Amino acid sequence: MSLRFYVMVAVDKLAVKYWKKGSNCVQAVACSILELQGYQGYKNVQIFHEAFEDFGRGFGEGSICGAIVGGIAAIDIVMSQSGYSDDKREVLVERFKESFKDEFHETDCSKLLEEFKTKNQTIDFNNPLRENKCTRIVATATKRAQRLLESSSDVSAAILNRIL
Repeated sequence: MSLRFYVMVAVDKLAVKYWKKGSNCVQAVACSILELQGYQGYKNVQIFHEAFEDFGRGFGEGSICGAIVGGIAAIDIVMSQSGYSDDKREVLVERFKESFKDEFHETDCSKLLEEFKTKNQTIDFNNPLRENKCTRIVATATKRAQRLLESSSDVSAAILNRIL
């Protein structure tokens, strides 16, 4: 099997590992991608982890899903570090958002988790079914952002140079 296959499997599992250990959706998506992109080491990952602390749960208000924010953050960091223009990054970010919406039909946390709203219209974050749905969203967003990064041969070469 190819290195690409193993990276895709690894990024998915790493995101879920971050998620299950208590990271929010932004942290799980962004940090797993960045770690596999070569931004390894406690200091780098810890900086990203801390920077994304308050972005989960749709910025704490049910707006844009944190998995999208994490994917966009990772795409922007990797592409800017690889020397890509804002225009090229914007194209990849738009493709990522479209891909997410194609899969989940919504981009707002509150709409994605509508079925878990309580009588007072707050999301029941303790519901295990909500946990399962968010785990799937985190894993899917991570794989899609990683796949888009790998779709650019220049970015793929830069990534492999950092990893190997």
